[in-house]
Parts: sequence; C-alpha cells; structure tokens
Amino acid sequence: MGAEKIADNMRDLARIGIRVALIERSHLGEFSWPFTDIIREFAEKLFLEEELYGGGPIVHVVSEGTGYQVVDDPASRPGTRRILIVAFPRQLKHHVLIHAIFGHELGHPAARTDDSGRIAQTVLEACEVGALQSAKTARDWLTRNDAPAVVKAEQRRQGEYTPSNEELKDWRTEIFCDLFGLHLFGPAFAVAHRAALEPASGWPSKIDLGSATHPPYAVRRRVIAAAMRLKRWHIPCTSEADGAVYIAENAMLSYAAEDGGDPWLTVLADGDLDKILLEIDKVFLPHAEIAYSPPDRLLTTQLIDRLILGRPPIADHLEESGKTTYEPVPIQHCLYAGWTAWFGREKLRLTKLTKHPRLKVLTFLEINRLCEQALLQQRAINTVTEWKARHPPKTNGEEEEPPPPPRVNGPKSGTLGRSKLISRIRSEELSVAPLLSPEQIGASSIDLRMGNVVLIVRARGSSHVDPARAMKHATGESHEKEAGLQQKHERYELKFETSFLLHPGTLALVPTLEWVSLPSDLMGHVTARSTWAREGLSIATATMIEPGYQGIVTLELANLGEIPIALYPGLELAQISFTDVVGDTTRPKKGQFGLSFEPRQGVLAKESEYPFLPAG
Repeated sequence: MGAEKIADNMRDLARIGIRVALIERSHLGEFSWPFTDIIREFAEKLFLEEELYGGGPIVHVVSEGTGYQVVDDPASRPGTRRILIVAFPRQLKHHVLIHAIFGHELGHPAARTDDSGRIAQTVLEACEVGALQSAKTARDWLTRNDAPAVVKAEQRRQGEYTPSNEELKDWRTEIFCDLFGLHLFGPAFAVAHRAALEPASGWPSKIDLGSATHPPYAVRRRVIAAAMRLKRWHIPCTSEADGAVYIAENAMLSYAAEDGGDPWLTVLADGDLDKILLEIDKVFLPHAEIAYSPPDRLLTTQLIDRLILGRPPIADHLEESGKTTYEPVPIQHCLYAGWTAWFGREKLRLTKLTKHPRLKVLTFLEINRLCEQALLQQRAINTVTEWKARHPPKTNGEEEEPPPPPRVNGPKSGTLGRSKLISRIRSEELSVAPLLSPEQIGASSIDLRMGNVVLIVRARGSSHVDPARAMKHATGESHEKEAGLQQKHERYELKFETSFLLHPGTLALVPTLEWVSLPSDLMGHVTARSTWAREGLSIATATMIEPGYQGIVTLELANLGEIPIALYPGLELAQISFTDVVGDTTRPKKGQFGLSFEPRQGVLAKESEYPFLPAG
C-alpha cells in the first residue's frame, strides 16, 4: 500500500472519528428539540434522493460549543443513505431566533444533493458574474480606488494578491448559502445573520487574503439586503394604523435590509442577483410549504400581542362553545414575530399597560424561550390535527348538548364555572393554551397535559434535604447552587409518543404543556385527576398558583403504587380551577417562579427564615 493511500485512509479514519465523537457527545437536553425536528424535516424534504434506499438523509443532531454547522457525509456507495450531522452551539440552546442561521448551513448539503444540487450548480454558475466572474475581475475589484482602508491595508500586506479559482468558488458558495437561508427563513434569517456575524467580524469589510474562504461580512450583508429588496420582503405587512406594531416591524425590517451604503461592496448587480434568486426559487418549488412567504397582517399582530403579554406566539381562538380553533403558524412567522417584538418591546409594552399594569419589558432570552415554547405547542397542535384527520369522529345522529347560557349576575368571589372560564379566556384576561380539545374545559376546571421535560429527583451527593445547606447555596457562589441542582436532578426531554417510566417511590418534576397566565384578580388551584390517582399516581403539586403568574405549571409526580407507570407527554394528568381574589394582590417582592419555562428547584430557605437556621 502506497504512502498516499495510507494517508487517505488515515484522513478517512479521522473524519469517521470526528463524526462518532460528535454523535456520542449528543445530549437531547442540550438543544432545542422542537427546532431540531423542524430542521430534520427540512433536510428530509430538500435533500431527498430517490435512488438511495429510504430516500432522505439520516440526520443526527448534536450539541457542540463551536457554533452552528451541518456536517455532510455523502453516501459512499450507491444505494446507501447520506448522513447529516447538525451541530447546535450548546451555549445558545434556547436562542431560537438566532437558530435561523441554520438556513445558511443547510445550503451546503443542498449544493451536493442530486436534485437541488443540479439547480445549485446552475446558481453557482449564475454567480460567475461581476467581481466574482474570474480571478482578474476579483483582483480589479479588490484594488479599486474606492476600496475600504482595511482592504487596501490587507492588499499592501499581501503584496500582489490574486484570488485563486478555488477561493472564488468558495465565495460564490457562501453567497449561495446566504441566499438559500434567506429563502428558507426570510427576514428572520437576515436579522439573525447580522446579529450573529456583525459583532464577530470586527471591521465589516475586513478580509484575510491569506485565507479568504469567505467574502468580507459587509459584502454578504449587501447581497442579503439587495435580495430582500428584490423579493420585496423589506415591506411591512402591517400598516400605520397598527401603531406600535407597525413601528416595530419597520425597525426590524430596516435592520435586516440595511446594506451598509458603500458602493464598493456591490459584487452582484441587481439584474444578475435577480436571475440567481429565480434559480434558487426552483430548489424550493417542489416544497413550497417550507419556503418563506410573508405573513399576513392579522396573524402578525396576533402573534406579537401574545409575545408582549408574555405568552407563546400561537394563533388560537376560543369559541363560546368551548371549542378552540387554530391557525397553523409556520416557524418562519413565529421567528418573524419574535424579532419584531424584540425591536419594539418597549413601545409595544406601553400599549398594553392600561389593561396589564404589571407588564414588564421582556428580555431577549425570554422572547426566545416564548418562541421556543410556541414551537413545542405547535408540534402538539399539529399532532392532534393529524390524528383527527386519520380518525374522523363517528356520528350517531345525536346533537351535541348546547353550552349553558352565561351567568349574568352572581357573586364576585367564587370558583369560575365553564361559561366564566370561556369568557375570561376570550377576553384575553386569562390564558391557558393550547387547549387541544373542547373537553379540556370542564364544569369548573381545565384539564392540564403533561409537557416534554422530566426532572427525576435523585439522592446523589446528599444524604438528606437540609434548608441550612440550601441557605448556604443561596448566599454563596451561583456555580455552587447550580452544581447542587445538577447533582439532585436528572433531566430528560421527551418527544411526543415517547414514554418515561415512573418507578415506585420515585419523585419527578414535569411541566404542563399549557402556558398559564393569570390576571391579578384570579388565583389557581391545581389538583390531580382521579383517574390517575386510582392507578397510584400522586400529583403533589403545590395547589395554589398566585395572581399574576405566567408560565408552565410544575407537576410533582410520585408513584405510590407497586409497579412502574408509563407516562407520555400530552396526557391529561391534572386539572386547574380558578377563584376570584378580593383586594390588592401586589407583592413586596417578585415571586420566585415568575415567567417559568420549565421545572426548576425553588428557594428552600427564604431570607425571613435565616435567623432560625445555623450559620456556616
């Protein structure tokens, strides 16, 4: 065996080792699986290869600390399926608005897939125009008198530099991938692209001519901005009559479509770019449902309203009968609303203060997590919708019992009945969503479903629960507290139709699928459904939820029986009722679980209890 062959084999083994290591380091709890499933569906549709067994690629998702990437291992033998490894940056797990960057990364395997790849090659050939046409045109462009100072300085440092054909091909590929991402996610991609890359690029026009695998960031931004203008995606879907929403949308789109203003940055004329965009349209032609299309005005305002109120942006409408209708919300429109809410968060909040005086300005992470929660809830909505399509209801000729008439007069204080529950939800004062079945609203309560996160309480690292130790963690370094929580809990994320076994004597914390938002004059009471209690399942939830609370409800599940119980996300395990509260409900301090996205350990020892606990 020759030396070159040995070297090739060693390189292949190294690549295999990297892939295996990536897969072994994958942890489901370390990336946003609702977003991941969407990326997987995009890949399976866009990269379908009919001649391969099974058609679509095998998609592995991993959590890494190095950034966004899609590693493409084309099939090595005819008839085998290719492997795509999608890597999320672990530190940005919940930042789904930034995850739109994956649109660019998916462009790389698109260029190597038979169907989309043939079109991609046409696109890359169409990019061989202007400054990117040849080494000579690229050099002429780099040495123009109006080139930025950082480019001129790099030219002086490198001397007589002429880009190679391989470098130009890399540039054209990167521009294709940017335009691919824009077609997939629309303005949300453009905003994420700028928000993620501009701070890291230093001087926007900076270029390392010694290793120029990517065009200067400012050139890429100029191409994206021009493409948005040509696609007319820079025009708001709202109007001036929508007030603060219109101002916020305008601010978001202006940020996405700002091109830097320097004429030197233009490497593709509008006419050439328009032809390229038409070719990319052909990639998405068989899959129009996953390509970006602008949202309509009513949907956009509804999603943004929900976000500003601290609620996941889904499109639901509760009818007087108790039936909820849903409008499908594509991921692109969810991210579009998220970015718009972020750009207009302060002014949008002011429009809600009359009805919601305690409303606070959301942080960037909170808006991201609300959008992530909406993606999860949309998965649940889609799951129920698809199941109902496969199992149409059987009719026996009997008419449904009409809902009872609303009670006009009655005492202020008391438990809300069905008609009052529906009325308060329809007025948007109270929110419990998503309600996937009319039967979830009972005579005086609403059934709650199990969510997708499970924290199993373990006895590792401690012999007993000690509030004095909890006080030490609370007053000490944050990493000590976090280390203690990680020792105490094992965390799992479950997809729908996936079970976990709750063994006898085990305590687990799970969230509800529903997001609950209480006004200041209502309190909630959570209790177990008797059906599950008879099987030994105890839901030892703290029964009271305070006025003004927003978030999921944590259910503390304990198996009091003698055999394990299999539980699935989406099962209706608990129920919540609401009672009027008389008097002022303002608290001197914020509740410890406000705007809660998943189960977490509370403060075992409050500051008012410290005098009764031993120091040290």
